[in-house]
Amino acid sequence: MRNTFFEYYILSDEKKINNIWNDAIIVLDANVLLNLYRYSEENKENLLNVLAHYKDRLWIPYQVGWEYHQNRISVYSDIDVAYDQIIASLENGTNEFLKKLNLSKYSRHPKIDINWFEDQIKSSMVKLCDHLRNMKDSCSDYTKVDTINERVAELFDGKVGDDFDESKLNKLYKEGQNRYSEKIPPGYCDAKEKKDRGNRHLYGDLIWWKQVIEYAREKGSNVILVTDDTKEDWYEKVKGKTIGPRKELLKEFRAETKKDILIYPTHRFLEYAKENMSVSVNQETIAEANEIHRENEAIDDIISSVSDESEELVVKIFSENPWMSAESLIQSSLNPADGLVTATTKYTDILGKGTLNPLERIAGLTPDYTGVLGKSVLDSTEGLATATAKYADILVKGTLNPLERITGFTPDYMGVLGKSVLDPTEGLATATAKYAGILGKSTLNLLEGSAKVIPDLSDTLGINTFNPIGVTGTLFSEIGKHYTTASTERKDDNSATE
Repeated sequence: MRNTFFEYYILSDEKKINNIWNDAIIVLDANVLLNLYRYSEENKENLLNVLAHYKDRLWIPYQVGWEYHQNRISVYSDIDVAYDQIIASLENGTNEFLKKLNLSKYSRHPKIDINWFEDQIKSSMVKLCDHLRNMKDSCSDYTKVDTINERVAELFDGKVGDDFDESKLNKLYKEGQNRYSEKIPPGYCDAKEKKDRGNRHLYGDLIWWKQVIEYAREKGSNVILVTDDTKEDWYEKVKGKTIGPRKELLKEFRAETKKDILIYPTHRFLEYAKENMSVSVNQETIAEANEIHRENEAIDDIISSVSDESEELVVKIFSENPWMSAESLIQSSLNPADGLVTATTKYTDILGKGTLNPLERIAGLTPDYTGVLGKSVLDSTEGLATATAKYADILVKGTLNPLERITGFTPDYMGVLGKSVLDPTEGLATATAKYAGILGKSTLNLLEGSAKVIPDLSDTLGINTFNPIGVTGTLFSEIGKHYTTASTERKDDNSATE
């Protein structure tokens, strides 16, 4: 039983694991090397020292080295960009804050000196910006001297595998098509994100996986593989919990090499090295590596939880905001209007102009319709949510809830909404002019609104495009619903990972 289904038992075989650790080749994924730029200085140095301890056993496949060099500059460039972005937000936000504060209302107050208050606010912002600039100046300038790259180059000098020739790569691309369609690991989770970047990127994980197998077979050696990839094409996940590496990978490796492979995220690798191999590892280094891993896992969970239509948007958000936490996006999901309303400019290429910003859509309703929408047209809470009972049969209860708004329309209102409530083209788009006075021209005219982008972007936007608030709400309700369950499960069993 154990021999036939060894992949289900190997991770609990302490003796087997210790034997592998004693002589295995240690292979690092490109993300482990790139994450060195994300560690604090002390923990980065400690991790590099641990790798140096195993220097004679380190090795990386050609594809990993290629991906590392392809992405290194963009990773360290993101560090400086973060400072610049915060400074710009503080400087621009100061004037906006003063406008909202509107101290001029108190200009005649006998005790309040509004000029003093404004000076204090501006002075505080200047100090914060100066502090950020000093922090930026104190950071290593990797464009001049990249000390991390120098250490990595030294560690892996003479320890990089050869590339596959063009013929072998082409065969692998064809194999990759079949594997990805059957969801055979690794790499298939990258299909959507990398489909337009060429085969070298698209099948990158599969390429270096095959290069590891070939090298282990040639050397007749076991392998310890360290990767900070958290997706399901590397790790098996059950009900939101990561329970270990994919069994298919363990089985394929042994079948091809007659040897065994252990797969760890960085923090687990460091823990085992400290506890069982007497390697000097700071607990703070393990904690930071674990935090990086958990954050990546949370982001991957969000991406995998949303619909295919929303995935492109979420990937774009995180790629353009590399220091954004999963939690910050989750918090935005609690209020769709507050969440995506600030992202309008960046994501119009995906969602179409005016689609993301509920305020832009609602603002298009002229004051003539405030009797229907409430006193404040721009306030979605006071607006659509408080539509009078007179028009309840048209707007239905819970107008702000995209699910209630769309699916809650009963057949009684087909005369208003068109034959197909769920089809924005046949639904509100065909509502007669009779109801323009109620809903507002910009609401009914989907050629000017979100339906304008339906033909080209239906895959991204989905069928709820016509709802100006539901456009954002659909994406974020998916995220919020998934996160509530998945995060709870993770918290219940942190020790179950890998």
